[in-house]
Amino acid sequence: MKSSYQLTEAGPDGTASVRIPYTGAEEWCTLTGSPVPLPSGGLAALHTLVVDAVKAGAGTEVPDVAT
Repeated sequence: MKSSYQLTEAGPDGTASVRIPYTGAEEWCTLTGSPVPLPSGGLAALHTLVVDAVKAGAGTEVPDVAT
């Protein structure tokens, strides 16, 4: 699932990795704490949580995900 803020990818083990692009560059950064367990809402819910956290200034850390 892509947005201008990040990319989340579900793994086969019920976790997801979360990456964001560096501003003005083609390189991506894997967020601290990634991979994380998928919340009950799945990949879309995780994507929304991360986008909201990044917009709020959470930097490069995955927000706390309640499963």
